[in-house]
Amino acid sequence: MEIIDYKDGYTGKIALALGFFDSVHAGHRQIIAATARAAKETGGKLAVFTFCNDPFGELGGDAGLIYGFDTRVCILCELGVEVLVFTRFDRVFMNTTPAGFTDTLFSSFDVGAAVTGEDYRYGVSGTGDAASLRTECCKRGIKSIVLPDVSSGGARISSTRIRGLLAAGRVEEAAALLGAPYRIYGTVVKGRGVGAKELFPTANIEPEIKPLLRDGVYAGMAYADNHQYNTVINIGARPTFAVGQTAFEAHLIGYQGDLYGKELRLDVKNRIRDIKKFDSAAELKNQIEEDIKVCGM
Repeated sequence: MEIIDYKDGYTGKIALALGFFDSVHAGHRQIIAATARAAKETGGKLAVFTFCNDPFGELGGDAGLIYGFDTRVCILCELGVEVLVFTRFDRVFMNTTPAGFTDTLFSSFDVGAAVTGEDYRYGVSGTGDAASLRTECCKRGIKSIVLPDVSSGGARISSTRIRGLLAAGRVEEAAALLGAPYRIYGTVVKGRGVGAKELFPTANIEPEIKPLLRDGVYAGMAYADNHQYNTVINIGARPTFAVGQTAFEAHLIGYQGDLYGKELRLDVKNRIRDIKKFDSAAELKNQIEEDIKVCGM
């Protein structure tokens, strides 16, 4: 996949999906699939536009991203995206007029088709919309495709809805809206070593961005050294050892080796239980053995 800065432009012909794609949810995936079809029809490459930073932060909010830029790059690549066009959502971009955005976009990129959802907004204060984009495309002879919202359970699929499910620990429901299990990428760093000495070896993970998950113990799948492992994931404090700081740890069932310094991908499948204080390390070990049985199923 080619990764292109919006400011640099691109000479090859593309069919372009426009949006933020912050969670690459089921609705986003339909837009990308439609863009792939348009790419074949117009003889261009499948391209997606996104932001490399957190627009919510720039706007003074703290909603939090579901996926960071690097995670989105990986997911979009898996979905067959050939060209990723990115830019930084900053004050200059935020204050660009709709006409300014489309003029720059269509003069810097050879767009054969532009694909959006019906809720697409662009330009200062979101004054540009899917209808105005279609008008701009028609002026230039560019194919314009606008897809309706995708619903599930009688409600529109949105990143806001998914954030709420993740914050409640309802990862299976979130996965249904995402179109795939909630994913976390992170680097394995040195921990306190308590797990390896007294309990089970765990990978202490420094995630790309803070996971939006409710504290607790989760079952998941880890991908390491070209293999996948059923995994117990712990997010939260370690009250048994009087450690109040939030930790992000994973025990890869059956893994033998050294993970320090490696990048780890975790797919979170379901929530097992709350974080709990045990009277002794032995009691905690017994509980973790039960957790391993559940995750290994």
